[in-house]
Amino acid sequence: MLNAKFRWLLRGILLAGVPATIIGSIIYVSWKDGAADAANVLATGLSTLALLGVAAALYFQAQQTEISRIEAASNHRADLIQFAINNPRLLASWGFDTSNAARAQVEAYSSMVFTYMWMAYGLKKLTESELRWTCERIFRDEEIAQWWQTAGSIFHESERRIGRRQFARIVDEIHAGRLQSRE
Repeated sequence: MLNAKFRWLLRGILLAGVPATIIGSIIYVSWKDGAADAANVLATGLSTLALLGVAAALYFQAQQTEISRIEAASNHRADLIQFAINNPRLLASWGFDTSNAARAQVEAYSSMVFTYMWMAYGLKKLTESELRWTCERIFRDEEIAQWWQTAGSIFHESERRIGRRQFARIVDEIHAGRLQSRE
């Protein structure tokens, strides 16, 4: 995702350099003894383009850093939940009801899977058709379908907070379709 944006921006900067060079050449040719002035105009134009390029690179670097922070936090959470899945009593620390340890393990693992899919979909590493196909199969399991019914609102809230709304809506559509097919 960012690589495509960066390539587009780089092309734009390079293509903007061509008109600046042409304009500088026209000014150079049309001004008598104005070579120094023309060179200054051209240098100013190219410097402006370079500064725009630096600003764009910093913007994309900030975006990439934020993505890396989210991914690191998600991986850390996954490691802790995986440890708790192997020690079901610890799942209570994550808010899971441990009165039924097997169900708590399924819910904790479902949380990890859906968090991974949410992140992969947001980074465009998981297509909408892959998401739909996977969820159609996942929701065949009654416990997971029930888990989404109670936990799906968390994904909606997370998407509202960061400005994305597609993942949870798509999963909700599939979940509703599976519920209707059971009736």
